[in-house]
Amino acid sequence: MNKDISYSVRLKVDNKTKMQTLILEGELGIGNADAIKSKLQTLNFTSDLSIKIKNVETLDLSSLQLIYSLVKTLHSKGFKTSIESELPERMQESLRNTGFLDIVKA
Repeated sequence: MNKDISYSVRLKVDNKTKMQTLILEGELGIGNADAIKSKLQTLNFTSDLSIKIKNVETLDLSSLQLIYSLVKTLHSKGFKTSIESELPERMQESLRNTGFLDIVKA
């Protein structure tokens, strides 16, 4: 992995509601896919999850697959998920063309 490629994966917990929020930012492409996957595997998801995708420089199929897999895993454990994204129009268009726009709800 190229350490110069910046990305962020953070998990926040609302102390009142116990709702968890996963925030994904930056370079969410193939160059960081293994590191993002490893980070996701270290996180302890214990409740319903809101996923926020923002300040994205790149987003490709590798990251979409990780997000989709996480959502499916959490659903199988009985947790609900929601996804919010702030994506540039060019990314929304690419996702629309591939059929993945509904996954990230841009």
